[in-house]
Amino acid sequence: MTTSTRAAGAAFEFPYITCRNISAPEDDAAGRKVYSGHAPASSVLSLEDDENVREYLADAQGNQKPTPTMVHHAIRKTLEDQPDQFSILNGGMVIVARAVEVDDKRKALVLERASIINGSQTQGELNRYFSKYRSSADFSSRALNLSS
Repeated sequence: MTTSTRAAGAAFEFPYITCRNISAPEDDAAGRKVYSGHAPASSVLSLEDDENVREYLADAQGNQKPTPTMVHHAIRKTLEDQPDQFSILNGGMVIVARAVEVDDKRKALVLERASIINGSQTQGELNRYFSKYRSSADFSSRALNLSS
């Protein structure tokens, strides 16, 4: 993980491919916005996950078992064998933020105090994958997108 965006008080820039406001009337009444879309997998690599129910289990501290589970192996297999299918086979991620600014022109969200609340295992495996393959010649041709 990177330095906490909370500690730094900085906004997190989140590039996206598609982004749609899917807020229900109840969300609007509560002053909340709900967005859904697709983003490059690299968009989530340095997002905080401190509001998640659990941390990336393979790196967990304390009582957690720091060994990959069947879920980790399934994510790894998709990333290795079918990276073009990742956005279809992955269930997506849930990210919360205290505020968001949508910049459709630049295709970026500016998130204030953002955290993954569902998807730390996916983020952990993506970080592992990017660390392993980022320097390979064909890496840029591996289209990895997330849906949510």
